[in-house]
Amino acid sequence: MTAVQTITLAIILGTLLAIVYSLRILVLLERRIARMDHHIELMTMAVLKDERKVLEKETRIEQLLEKALVAKVVAAPKKASTKKRSSAKTAKKASKKKPAKKAAKKSAKKATKKKATKKTAKRGKK
Repeated sequence: MTAVQTITLAIILGTLLAIVYSLRILVLLERRIARMDHHIELMTMAVLKDERKVLEKETRIEQLLEKALVAKVVAAPKKASTKKRSSAKTAKKASKKKPAKKAAKKSAKKATKKKATKKTAKRGKK
């Protein structure tokens, strides 16, 4: 073997070893990235689970508030009028009055809108 052949063989062998080493590094980096991805997935699943719990509690609270508002509107005593009114005027007023359930639903919707704006305001401050 001549010196030129030895040098050429050494260059080829060195190049092959460099390729193998860089492939090893690439595999290690890929494993590390896969591990990070797995941990991120676990964290998002935990956050999603907590978010579902919060939403369930919120819907329960809203339902309780609706029931309380309906009960409050239904149980509210009607004021007796001291003045006598004509039957035509009372008939007009009776037709204009909204049912108690509709009024309670409207007030419950207003309450939930207020809650939603408060929550978004709090999130914006953080």
